[in-house]
Amino acid sequence: MHESKTAPTNQNIVLTMSELISDDAKKSATRADVMMLAVTTETEFSKLRSWISARFDTVEADFAKVDARFDKVDARFDKVDARFDKMSTENTHNTNQLLRRNTAQVLSLAISAFGVIAALVANIIF
Repeated sequence: MHESKTAPTNQNIVLTMSELISDDAKKSATRADVMMLAVTTETEFSKLRSWISARFDTVEADFAKVDARFDKVDARFDKVDARFDKMSTENTHNTNQLLRRNTAQVLSLAISAFGVIAALVANIIF
């Protein structure tokens, strides 16, 4: 079994407890037995806490890497947004120029049409 990624085994606790409750012992646990079990249990729990803490540190480091990647992606999106804003500004400017040009052409056509109509009316009347 690969031990590096798994929690520390509690073999000592199990063995000590089995010794205390074994039918072969035929005696009740002494205070020293209970104290030994408490010390062993605390040692094993300390190892387990250290192992869990190390796993959390690893996960925290992984989340920090993911956050850094998201920051890079956000920076790229900011650049893209800036490009779209620039293009939008340019398009608005170009659209405004076209509208001015078209308005001038429409006014020019309207004046020309009015002139033609006025000339026709003048020819008919005179």
